[in-house]
Amino acid sequence: MFAGQLGYSVILFILVTVCCSEETFPDSCRIEEQGGFLQNVCKTEITPSTKIITNRCVHSDESYTIQLPAGVFEGLCSNDPHFYQACYYPDKSGDIKINNGYILCEYYLCDSKKYPGFVFSSNVLESLREVCNNETDCINTDLDESGCTTKETTVMPSGKSVPSFDICDEKCDTFSCEDEANCNGFTYGIYCEKDGKKNNYVAPWNMCTDTLEYMHCDNGEDKASCSRTNNSESSCSHQGKMRQFFNFTCVPPLTGDSTYWPLCDDHKDQLNCSDPSKAGLTCFVNGSLSTVSKYMICYNSERDIDKSLCDDGIENKCLAASKKCGTIHQHLLCDKTSDCEDGSDEERSICRSLTVRTCKRRVGNAGELPIPLDWLVDGVEDCTNGIDEEAWLWPKCGVDRTRRFVTSNGTCENVFLCPGNDPTLKYEELGNICTGMDVCGHDVCSVSRNFLDIRKTVLSSDKGLTKRIAFCLKGLVSLEFLHGECDKEHFIFPNDTFFGINNTTQVILPNETTNCDSMFGEQYVFTSCLNKCENSLCPLRNVPRYEVCMDQYPKRIGTLANNEYLAFFTRSHGDILNNRYFVCDNKVKCIEYSQVCDLIDDCGDASDEINCTNNFQCNKTDSIDPLFGGVNFIPKYKKCDEKIDCIDFSDECNESCSLRILKKPLFRGFTWFMGLAAILANFIIMVKSLYTLRNSRNTIVLINKSLVIIISLGDFFVGCYLITIAVYDGIVYKNGYCTKQMIWLTSWECSVVGALNTFGSQISLFSMTLLSTIRLYIIWKSTKIPGKVTWMTWLQVLLGVILLVTASLLIAIIPILHRFEDFFVNGEYFAPKLKLFIGSADKKDIIKVLKSYYGRMKDITLSWSMINTMVGGMFSHDLSYKDHITETRKVHFYGNDGVCLFKYFVDQDDPQRVFVWSILGLNFFSFISISVSYLLIILLTRKSTKNVANTKTNKNASKRNSRMNRRIAIIITTDFLCWIPFLVICCLHSLEIIHASNWYATSMILLPINSVINPLIYDNTVTKLITGPVNKVTSLVSNSAAVRSVLSRAEVVQVETVEMDRIVEEGAGAKNLRRV
Repeated sequence: MFAGQLGYSVILFILVTVCCSEETFPDSCRIEEQGGFLQNVCKTEITPSTKIITNRCVHSDESYTIQLPAGVFEGLCSNDPHFYQACYYPDKSGDIKINNGYILCEYYLCDSKKYPGFVFSSNVLESLREVCNNETDCINTDLDESGCTTKETTVMPSGKSVPSFDICDEKCDTFSCEDEANCNGFTYGIYCEKDGKKNNYVAPWNMCTDTLEYMHCDNGEDKASCSRTNNSESSCSHQGKMRQFFNFTCVPPLTGDSTYWPLCDDHKDQLNCSDPSKAGLTCFVNGSLSTVSKYMICYNSERDIDKSLCDDGIENKCLAASKKCGTIHQHLLCDKTSDCEDGSDEERSICRSLTVRTCKRRVGNAGELPIPLDWLVDGVEDCTNGIDEEAWLWPKCGVDRTRRFVTSNGTCENVFLCPGNDPTLKYEELGNICTGMDVCGHDVCSVSRNFLDIRKTVLSSDKGLTKRIAFCLKGLVSLEFLHGECDKEHFIFPNDTFFGINNTTQVILPNETTNCDSMFGEQYVFTSCLNKCENSLCPLRNVPRYEVCMDQYPKRIGTLANNEYLAFFTRSHGDILNNRYFVCDNKVKCIEYSQVCDLIDDCGDASDEINCTNNFQCNKTDSIDPLFGGVNFIPKYKKCDEKIDCIDFSDECNESCSLRILKKPLFRGFTWFMGLAAILANFIIMVKSLYTLRNSRNTIVLINKSLVIIISLGDFFVGCYLITIAVYDGIVYKNGYCTKQMIWLTSWECSVVGALNTFGSQISLFSMTLLSTIRLYIIWKSTKIPGKVTWMTWLQVLLGVILLVTASLLIAIIPILHRFEDFFVNGEYFAPKLKLFIGSADKKDIIKVLKSYYGRMKDITLSWSMINTMVGGMFSHDLSYKDHITETRKVHFYGNDGVCLFKYFVDQDDPQRVFVWSILGLNFFSFISISVSYLLIILLTRKSTKNVANTKTNKNASKRNSRMNRRIAIIITTDFLCWIPFLVICCLHSLEIIHASNWYATSMILLPINSVINPLIYDNTVTKLITGPVNKVTSLVSNSAAVRSVLSRAEVVQVETVEMDRIVEEGAGAKNLRRV
């Protein structure tokens, strides 16, 4: 009970053993768990007072015995340099201090010089006062004298010598505890004469007692003036008897391990400390202000005693910071000083949210410190001045359910509202959501990141000892054939020798190396660690030593590894010992192999993901932006796939790929050229045609020129579209487009420029269709004389133009009208701070998250308005705080790609497919109509030519028709090249044969070709402008055959253009041919 009694027990044990024990040898030994460790147990003898265990040494035939509870050994293992022999503590299993240095299990073993043949553990040696006594007391080691801070000794008044560093260390290092008698100017206990010796020391707890007479003063001085009445302020009850506590309060501990042993049952002796240095805190005790000794802090909570000295119980506000750390007072948390060896007292979650204002905490000596927000107005005064309970002093945010204290009023934001009615899970700050994949204990974040739906485990059998990689599953002959034959390999990490462990994991996997970028969890770990991955190293780095992850696996079993360190295993399926655990770099947490390289930061320090080659790390910066909250990972194959998967866009905006509106330099140059050419050429045609339109001699000329103007106008708009895209790509955004792409895709500018291009393309196509039809009609009705132009003719032409414009305009603007947004909005881009959705989220993805949050929902089509309302319901909307829901931006019909084209590529389940395919069908019909019309024109003109005699006029007409036929061939060919391949690609995409969503930039180059060619086909003005300057140049090099060839071709085009118009304007050309 008192200090030194353990030493007497040891001595008594030695005497009994020497007198009565017989030499015993182990007969049948077996490896089994003993005191939390694997030992070679041979024999166990139990008596009413002792338990004697005989074990065989690890890796040898030597044996030894242990007597419990004294903890004395007989025999020492010669091949055990790190004292694994001492790893046996039946009363402390799981609480052992593991060094994993020279000494493995807290205590070393000493082959005693003083007691030959006996081996003491270092704690027994310490109780015998044979540690740091300036004398080597062990035969096998000098550890009893190593680490001693000084060799100096101090002679006590009683004449005993004590190492100087033991004086006033608040631990009894002598039997009488005289080393703690004179401290800080106070003398505890008294010195008196005993058996003729002066200066005999009597400790305070031995005064005024009737026990241990051999320790009392001869003259009874230590019992004089002892009052034992119930009314005495210096007396108390101890084990049912009244006793005096003399002569000062708050005496130091009575045992050698700094553990306080109560003098009074109600701990009255630990109040109103005489020595201020012994006081741990000040509080009200039974309504009166009093100091409480520091020995009482966490005393009752450590022993699960529901008793407090302070009226508010502040001394018992303690917690286990970690298994390795043990119990500490909460006021020692977050004080910028590690009170735990593993630093767990400074790493708790409450330490991330501290007040700006500071105060002196009631426990501890750290001075003015900020305090965790969780301590504010919690009913317990944590500051000495009590200001932590003054609600009005501290900044607050939120209303009702979200009412909370914050670091500063300037940081007030809305919060994520936890689903369900759990009163402990009300909300989560925006910065904390989706930092892992769960929020409020809910999987809403993992649902929103659909790429996390991956396989993390492999098929297990034989009680988990056999793991089969997917390619080697029985029955999948074809898969196994494709990946080569499968082999069996044994796996254990690390590949060390573990005492008592005979079972390893058998992994069945392909015998050839493979790419592991699409493997996750167990499959990745086993394949990479068995060197079957092409470019992936094993992610296992930290050895699962016994001292790691102490808060997990409390029933762990320790064993000796490589005869030099302790490892831990756990038991599964009854008799299987397993160490398949990944040890995080923080050494506080261990996870299963299925959680390693699975794209989720399960460790909290990302150590389970950073050494994996199957992922890409988002927001990989030296200082993590709190907006993005921690580290996020995506599959490696999603990097540079032109789809945003990182909230900071880093998967698409990095050194390997940085998205631009026009991805290739060729596209950029071609866009500038085509845009400028289309604008210039069509502008010239429009000006010239408008100028000559009023001089139209008949209706045919009026209609022809009007439609040419409309075609040129449409192509002019397409040119404007091209230049606008080129300007935004090369001037406005340039290389910065990648991170700003959602701003562009959701902008009104993108919608307007897309609608402009659609309008221009459609009105041009419709006009060409109408023009070809009218020309066919004119040729067909060639006997009819064209009518004169009247105001009625002008009105009819105007109405036709209005119909063309209206039809084209409707096709262009219907997709961006608010009324039809439920059909045409492709998705929504939510504010990055909400963090639930990454990039553009479509309806399917958002509804999945809503179902996860709200529970079961009817399978109905939700409108975007309803979706926004439901998403808004997931967040608070308090006071005037910035509401990030209002920052939601819609990705409209034209925002499906940076070039803002009409959404030609639709899937089978896309709600826009009916509209898109209707327009594609209409355009296809237009192409067929144009082609058929011009083919019929060719046939009719040829027929007319054959009906005419072989005259000079016939020869001229024949030449003219030949030129016109070549021109028609150009029209049909260019239309075919622009539309037919494009329509085929749209069809293949819709049938899911190919994926063409990334081909919009190519389509933007292909479709506007007509906008440049049309001015050359339908009017000869541009040709003249080109050939004029060329003629002047070629006059200087007239002998050049190449130049003559170019001029000849230009003249042919010019003649063909004139002849085509002449046929249409004269109307009765075929008839005249017949007359001739």
